Amino acid sequence: MSLDPFCAHRVELTEVKVGDLGIKEISRSSLNGLLDAGIKAQRRAASLNLDERLSVFGSMAEAWWKKLLGGSLEGLKADLAKSTGYSERLMDAEFRLVRSALDPGNLLRNLKSSLGNPEGLERFVEKGQGESMRHMPAGPVFIISSGNSLIPPLIPTALSLVTGNFTILRPSLSNYRGVMEALRAIQEIGTPAAKLISELLVIGYFRHDSPALAEILSKS
Repeated sequence: MSLDPFCAHRVELTEVKVGDLGIKEISRSSLNGLLDAGIKAQRRAASLNLDERLSVFGSMAEAWWKKLLGGSLEGLKADLAKSTGYSERLMDAEFRLVRSALDPGNLLRNLKSSLGNPEGLERFVEKGQGESMRHMPAGPVFIISSGNSLIPPLIPTALSLVTGNFTILRPSLSNYRGVMEALRAIQEIGTPAAKLISELLVIGYFRHDSPALAEILSKS
């Protein structure tokens, strides 16, 4: 089985082996071009209003829920139970929580807790007498996900994307396929907002001794 990255931009891939898995890793030589394209997408995404951004995650949550109820995720659930060491019953609970992790209402509550007025993501908002402010993306953001659970990678990734940041996510090998399945639904939505937000997201595995990983951590 080979693990391919998710990336809306053109990148060069290096094929490597990690145990019995074939990994297609984003090459060090393509990182500068990838980051440049991602930061340009980040600037364009700043023009999206908050409702447009949240609606993308609502569509992703419902797409996952439809697949779950329809039974098309049963094979993936069984595979992840083996790779993570979780029981299938616990993995079923995890799969049901994916919808909550991507839920627009939950994301909005999180934004309100951290930003105060999340409308500052789309326009200047008044902070006090004669003072206004706006929240702008500060990416690129690099998220290294450890552990076996599906949920911890999804929450910071969704928040990073909804705030308009170019985001590179490195899942753990044990839950890679589940994270990919939950997030790549963004490709199926088809709205202009979903297309733009998909350009902010890169999902890929990097070995611990990967030259690309060293480049990301030290310079990118």
